[in-house]
Amino acid sequence: MLSDSPTSLPVTLHTAAVRLAAWGATALCVLSLACVGVSPSPPADPELAVPNAVEPAAQAGVQALLEQQRQAWNAGDLQAFVAGYWRSDQVVFASRDSVRLGATDLLARYRERYPDRAAMGTLAFDAPRLSSLGDGHVLAEGDWQLTRAGAPRAGRYLLVLRRIEGAWRIVLDYTTLTEGD
Repeated sequence: MLSDSPTSLPVTLHTAAVRLAAWGATALCVLSLACVGVSPSPPADPELAVPNAVEPAAQAGVQALLEQQRQAWNAGDLQAFVAGYWRSDQVVFASRDSVRLGATDLLARYRERYPDRAAMGTLAFDAPRLSSLGDGHVLAEGDWQLTRAGAPRAGRYLLVLRRIEGAWRIVLDYTTLTEGD
């Protein structure tokens, strides 16, 4: 079982994510499960015996985190938006054109891509589909939309979240673009 310590995520996740990010969300998800060493575990509540069911408290925590991120984005606060990610040099953000490692690099990426409030626009998420990965990890997948003058964007996200020091944090983010530049 993995500890609740932020340092327990193996460095091999970084290496593999860098090499395989171009394979797409499915490969990255499978990779994250293999590298993190997550094995499905039965839910504490027998009524949740549905495969990959997320316990209500975890579901509420993950959904609250995504809502906090949406609100921070729409307020133009990138620092608060990025606070939803694991504060570690091991956090992974992958997209069609890059892989970013570490919280500092992640914030720099957002600041480069969205230098002002107009560039940020208004963010919306569809309700995420959640699956338990066991051992305090949840997979969230869904669609996002960014409304902004003359350049709307939309895409899909695949997040691996982990409960770290009592709070849900994104440890791996694979985001794709389906509409826009």
